[in-house]
Amino acid sequence: MRYLVSDPRGLSWSELDEALRAFDAAYRIEQEGSERRLCYGDGVFGRMTLAQRGEPFFAEEFDDLQAAMEHIPLQDRKTVRQVMQHTQAIIVLKVVWESRDTESTLERIQPLWDWLLAHRTGLLQVDTEGYYGPSGLILVVR
Repeated sequence: MRYLVSDPRGLSWSELDEALRAFDAAYRIEQEGSERRLCYGDGVFGRMTLAQRGEPFFAEEFDDLQAAMEHIPLQDRKTVRQVMQHTQAIIVLKVVWESRDTESTLERIQPLWDWLLAHRTGLLQVDTEGYYGPSGLILVVR
C-alpha cells in the first residue's frame, strides 16, 4: 500500500502521529531504524517508509507504479498520471499481519489513509486493487 503525496505542503512523521493520536490516543508512530512502525495499543500494524522525490527509493517505487499501469489505456489512467507528475513523496506501508485477521488489521490502518485523503492531495495505491481518491476507487490495476 502506498500513498502518493502530491500536496505542496509536504508531510512529516510527527504530523501523522499527532493526527492519528487525535483520532484515537492508542495510535502512535514509532521509529525503527530508517522505518516507522504504525502501532495501535500493543500491536504493530504496519512498517512505513517515507520516500521523497529525488531519493533512489522514490524512483524505484515510482518506476514500479508506472510499469504496473502500462497495459491500461492512457485515457483511463489520466487522473493517476496527473497526480504522479506532481508527487513529492510516497508513503510505503507494508502490512504486519501477525495472527490477526485481514479485516481487523486493515481497520487499524484505515485511519491513516482517511486522514491523508482528507488532508493531503494525493492518491492511495493498493496492490491488486488500484488507486483510490477521496471519493473511492478511481482506477483498477490488477
